[in-house]
Amino acid sequence: MKKILIGVLSLLQLFMILLLPETALQGARDGLLLWFNRVIPALLPCMILSQLFLHSQILEKLAGTENSSGGRISGLSGYGWYIALNGLLCGIPMGARMVHDAFCSHKIKRSEALLLLTFTNQLSPAFLMEYVFADPGISGKMRSLLLISYYMSVLLIWIISRYIFIIYPGKIAPSLSEHTIWAACSTSKKEASQTFSLSENLDTSIMNSLETILRIGGYILLFSVLAAIVQGIAPFSQTVRSILVSVFEITTGLGQLQACRLNAVVKSILFNSLCAFGGLSSLMQVCGMLRETGLPVRVCIMAKLGQGALTALITGLLFFFVL
Repeated sequence: MKKILIGVLSLLQLFMILLLPETALQGARDGLLLWFNRVIPALLPCMILSQLFLHSQILEKLAGTENSSGGRISGLSGYGWYIALNGLLCGIPMGARMVHDAFCSHKIKRSEALLLLTFTNQLSPAFLMEYVFADPGISGKMRSLLLISYYMSVLLIWIISRYIFIIYPGKIAPSLSEHTIWAACSTSKKEASQTFSLSENLDTSIMNSLETILRIGGYILLFSVLAAIVQGIAPFSQTVRSILVSVFEITTGLGQLQACRLNAVVKSILFNSLCAFGGLSSLMQVCGMLRETGLPVRVCIMAKLGQGALTALITGLLFFFVL
């Protein structure tokens, strides 16, 4: 049934591209420019250096922190903390990419990988500053509340996920053993040597990162075309169309939503909740990173949906009681 649905949707989108060639072409141009001008410069260096650092000996000394008091409270090992910081600072899909690399190289356990997937795939602070907090219609006090509510939702998702995956992991018994999943991972990518060699590990990091960035470009291109078609044919107001486009491709949609004439509070809540969800394009990028790991993608999907709802609720409450 799933294959039939995907086939029908693919055929429908192909038909719409043939029916609206100029709209689809403009969407493809926008997607390629976004990928080339923003995603590659922002993500590719981070991917290469993060993979190289992950294979170094430095993190080996931190790997035992899971058993410390801080590790027991957070549910994260030294590798987990490094992945969390990179995912939160560098943006989607760096968290999923690093979970893939660490899990497939036996650096983290399945339960920790699932925990990390729920909260590390976030829009970068630079993206939030440019597309949300820089809006001239949003006051300085509202920007502070937006930032607080966004990261409060991240913290709540972390706490809830720790309860599910670390404290009571028996409810999420894997369908495959970790050894089986690790074996599948080891054959899917070019692997770095067990003994650290700068030239060999750098070459591996570059090749794997280039493959990842090309895959991200494909997702951005596809969803940019889809967003352009939705924008062109949806019989709704400009605000509703902007929200729909944001659901498909967050960057394009938020840019259009900024131009809409909305109450500043309503616009701020919309901005924050849409950023917390991240858009279908970002979700598919995350799912693509996990394709060879055997980790359930529904964990990411449910976490992003939950974070979007939590962010809208927290933002609304903060605005009601503080403003």
